Amino acid sequence: MNLTKPAILFFAFLFLGACATPYAPFTEPMLSEFKLDSKNIKNVQFYLSDEILLFKIEGEQSMGKEDGAFVKSDGGISEKVSIKRSTPCIVERIDKEGFFYVRFEEGKDKVLKFQKADNKRYYLYTEIVDNRHQVSYGGELYYVNSPSLISFIAVKVKDTKKAANQRSIVGKRA
Repeated sequence: MNLTKPAILFFAFLFLGACATPYAPFTEPMLSEFKLDSKNIKNVQFYLSDEILLFKIEGEQSMGKEDGAFVKSDGGISEKVSIKRSTPCIVERIDKEGFFYVRFEEGKDKVLKFQKADNKRYYLYTEIVDNRHQVSYGGELYYVNSPSLISFIAVKVKDTKKAANQRSIVGKRA
């Protein structure tokens, strides 16, 4: 049997789609719907919607003139921390201002803050310092790249609806 390339792609996408885990954004209405507060929210398994990349820059950027040429010196990235998409996490606590403190790993102060946006999802919260997005993680300051700003926390959704029983009648022949 010789399958064509489009047929192989079709079956690959069908298989991957069947294996995909459905995640839904965690939203403010879910807090009241499931009666979640700062104590029992710790029992909910959350997941990260998109990758978060944290990095440190060693030294500062400088611009100067050397031997008649302009020289730009970048400090360079000294450390990167990557938190991949779909990484499991927990909400450790909710503060009075409504910030969620989300933990991805053990360690002192290794939490990231998430804040409710207008669409009621909880997105990564950063502070803007010198036109750069910055977070505190593990007691140290990291910069955040722009794609990380779309990261929000999500939950796994299970559909409990049962499919209706179905049968087909083929008819009766004499």
